[in-house]
Amino acid sequence: MRIILTNGKNILKEDFPKKPPELLDMLDRLHQTGNRTVSFEFDCYYEKITPPSKLTEREFRADIFVLNAFTERLSAMTPAERAVYQAVVQKNPVFCFEEALQMTFGLESVPVIKASCFSELGEFVIENDMIPEVRSCPDELVQFLDRAKIGRLMTEEYGGVFIGDYYCEPEAYKKPDIQIKIGEPKHCTFRLLLTSDADRPELAGWISLPCDASELENKVCLDYQSCLPGLLISQHSEQGEIMALNRTAELLAGLNLQEFIKLKAVMEYTGARNIAGVFDCCSHLSEYDFDSRPLDKSEYGMLFLKKLLPPDACELFKNADLTDFGEEILRHRQGRMTAYGVVSGRGQQLYSAMTAEPEQAENETEQEIPEWGGMLSC
Repeated sequence: MRIILTNGKNILKEDFPKKPPELLDMLDRLHQTGNRTVSFEFDCYYEKITPPSKLTEREFRADIFVLNAFTERLSAMTPAERAVYQAVVQKNPVFCFEEALQMTFGLESVPVIKASCFSELGEFVIENDMIPEVRSCPDELVQFLDRAKIGRLMTEEYGGVFIGDYYCEPEAYKKPDIQIKIGEPKHCTFRLLLTSDADRPELAGWISLPCDASELENKVCLDYQSCLPGLLISQHSEQGEIMALNRTAELLAGLNLQEFIKLKAVMEYTGARNIAGVFDCCSHLSEYDFDSRPLDKSEYGMLFLKKLLPPDACELFKNADLTDFGEEILRHRQGRMTAYGVVSGRGQQLYSAMTAEPEQAENETEQEIPEWGGMLSC
């Protein structure tokens, strides 16, 4: 399902559920590294699986891993379970998103019948002798019972509602006495689903990288999770690629958090999508300048001015749109905005003073000579 996440002016639209490394990357792209609490709402247009309408009419704040757990549970529900869940949410108040997740448990306590109207429900009730009015009716008269009236009687007696193709009785819901705790995900750069026999996937197991190379010998990769978005890995990676991934993981393990985010920005800047590209970006990482603070070119332009001008002068540009200015500075720095912040070209500095290029300075000198010469001859 599609989720809209926001952090100030920063907006992400993402399909959920996600793998843990992808969630951490989303926090980096939201510019709230280390803060797992996100603001979000559901985007339900053209979606096959959507939350109850009561949850789509408001903005929530919750741990991104709680949000992911909710989408995992909702995606795994049968159509009947989703109908029950919608009925339960409609009946019970949801004060925080954690309650919405908690209500995905205990749904088996709610009776549900495949019926979309009173007549279909009445037919089911009669066939199964579900209410006293039917059980007390002589067999020879059952065929003359009004199915719709019997269905309506059933809903009135048990507080039932129709949700799509299902009839549910949310008043029977028993909220389970459970506490849901989602711990900190174990840090790893890559996780590989490895097996020694590609024809027997049931023997496969997950291994986190980096690890001892001996654990990877004679293995085939069936699936993977990557901390680097967009990194292309073969669907059935073989020995050479698996070993290269392990060496890459060892390299990444030596980076601190800010360096790691910078690496992702440089990968986006250079278009690196394979293991060789990651190695190249790492080897030249120090040659790039990076700042994760600005969300757009206008913010970068303001930060640039703050480096060069006194505070009083910067106040003059406080409400100005500096997009064009920031774009021009980045052009001179061969830099660009990425999802993680602003990055310079190799060997460039984001906030150094502007100097005229040699050709430009020479042209300016040539234009100045006749002008001054003319003034002196007067």
